[in-house]
Amino acid sequence: MKHSDRVFYADQPAGLALGASVARLSFGVVDLDSEQVDTVVTVAMPVESLVMLVNDLTAALNAQGFKESTVSGLKRAIKVVEKGVDGEPSVAMRSIVEEKAPKAKKRQKRSNT
Repeated sequence: MKHSDRVFYADQPAGLALGASVARLSFGVVDLDSEQVDTVVTVAMPVESLVMLVNDLTAALNAQGFKESTVSGLKRAIKVVEKGVDGEPSVAMRSIVEEKAPKAKKRQKRSNT
C-alpha cells in the first residue's frame, strides 16, 4: 500500500496543538458506549500549510456551487425520509408532514333562510 492510499475515517476533530512552526491535528470518532472521542489519526504539518488549508476550506465552503450542491443533497435526503424506506412514511414522519402541510380552509354552509 502506498502512503497516499491510506484513508482514515473520523467524524470530528479530536485535538489541535499549535507550535511556532508545526501544527498537530488529531481526528477521531465518538465511542457510542462512553460518548468520548477516540483519536483515530494525528497529523503534523507546518503551520503555514495549515493556514493554506484553512483558506482553501473556507473558499470551498463559501463557494456557491458547494452551497447549491449541499442544499440539493439535503432536499433529496428529506424526500427519502418523507417517503420512508418501503415507500410508506413512518407514523412519526406522517405527523410531521401533516403539521407542515397548509391547512385547508373549511367551507361554511350557507343557509338560504
